[in-house]
Amino acid sequence: MTPLPAPFLLAEIIRGCPRAEVVEAYETKTYLAYICQTYDGQFFYRGVNKNNGDQINVMDVLSTDGGTYYATNGAYTYWVNRQQLRVTKNGKTIFSEPVLR
Repeated sequence: MTPLPAPFLLAEIIRGCPRAEVVEAYETKTYLAYICQTYDGQFFYRGVNKNNGDQINVMDVLSTDGGTYYATNGAYTYWVNRQQLRVTKNGKTIFSEPVLR
């Protein structure tokens, strides 16, 4: 008999910024979102899906005067601030969720 695969455990999600410092941290119903700074001073966005553990890291984070951080990876841009996490593809919103308080 073949053993069943181990179920995914939310506790297995690595929180924060591995090998980097957390600059900002946000949480929505579905995602953990971090603005991280590497030890050599580069900023990056890290998003973690709380349901399945999928992760994305996007280098070269920029920010607006209003406190919104954004990082672009090809056609996708990840926007986050204290109010919401938003993902756009070619300028059109494909995902938006409020940040939990």
